[in-house]
Amino acid sequence: MSIFDLHSGFDPSSWLMEKSLKALQVAVSLVDLANEPDTTLWYAKNLKAVATGLIARLAPMVAFLHSAGEKAASAHEWQPMAENGSFEFVRWCKKWNIVELSEMLNSVLAKGRDEEEISQKAEDIKQDIALADQEGGISMKLWIYGHMSMQMLDDHRDREEPHSSPLPHHAAYGSVLRDSADQAESDPGEQKTE
Repeated sequence: MSIFDLHSGFDPSSWLMEKSLKALQVAVSLVDLANEPDTTLWYAKNLKAVATGLIARLAPMVAFLHSAGEKAASAHEWQPMAENGSFEFVRWCKKWNIVELSEMLNSVLAKGRDEEEISQKAEDIKQDIALADQEGGISMKLWIYGHMSMQMLDDHRDREEPHSSPLPHHAAYGSVLRDSADQAESDPGEQKTE
């Protein structure tokens, strides 16, 4: 017996009810993935856009096949699934008597991650953060060094008497450098004595 055999007497409505509900559940699981804390904003936005398109088409079909009524198919009713995922899906199914809740709970709610999956996900995140930090850190250092160099050049250009005052980093040497600078400006053959 095949669902494609029109003369078999098979009623495909129960098959369509099951498969459309499963397709809606998979679409809602994309929202769950988008809502994971380690999903980037770009991926979350795109996953939700794809999921919303699927949910907008599948929710009315599921509502129709399960005789839930026109109100169950309205965007106001299915929109929370597109934002919040599986818990809203379960709420929607319960509200409109789509399916027996006990049958659905085990398959709808996401399974917990095992230890290997958790550690693998953490390694991927750490590696991404480290690479971004290295690239950002190098460019930040270059920017700081460039800014400091320009500041030092600006300070040096603003001097009225460039040879008579020490450079900023020589200030710790005090009058010794000032005297030697003054001495260098005096006659090269004469030595200044104190």
